[in-house]
Amino acid sequence: MLGGRILYGGDYNPDQWLEHPEVLEQDVRLMKESKVNCVSLGIFAWAALEPEEGVYQMDWLDRLITRMEEEDIQIILATPSAAMPHWLTQRYPEVMQVQADGRRNLPGKRHNFCYTSPVMREKTKAIDRELSRRFGRRKNVILWHISNELGGNFADSVCHCEYCQAAFRKWLKKKYGTLQNLNQAWWNYFLEP
Repeated sequence: MLGGRILYGGDYNPDQWLEHPEVLEQDVRLMKESKVNCVSLGIFAWAALEPEEGVYQMDWLDRLITRMEEEDIQIILATPSAAMPHWLTQRYPEVMQVQADGRRNLPGKRHNFCYTSPVMREKTKAIDRELSRRFGRRKNVILWHISNELGGNFADSVCHCEYCQAAFRKWLKKKYGTLQNLNQAWWNYFLEP
């Protein structure tokens, strides 16, 4: 609830038709008719927000947030890591998940990022910082949407790259201390390499 009213709405992805402002106006009219008072924005918009590395184009989002504010529609602003831009996956393939058989996932799927990748963490931090700097104090930006599909879209939702394997081994060492403790806890018999 916000201001005594229940938030009602859903995800809105207008970055798909930015070249057609008439669609936005029709959408706003339909939102008002449907009593929508809150939308989530930017969930898959990284490519529209940062079409080239370090080049931010956020005026379209600024105009949209302003238009929603005029209609008393609140915004849940997303961090856009769910859909990596083409430049990111082409320039830094290590940001994409690796399957158990060692094959790196192809680009273009949602949530196809390695959580452990230093590059992915750096690039996500940069776009999130820019979004928060520019829109964090806007009156109708009321919440941040960080993800609703934790784990991704793949069978096991796990990345098996070298970064993730090293991080997992570090976690095991911290949790169990010794290989003997790990073997006892897991009812197994791993040997020192």
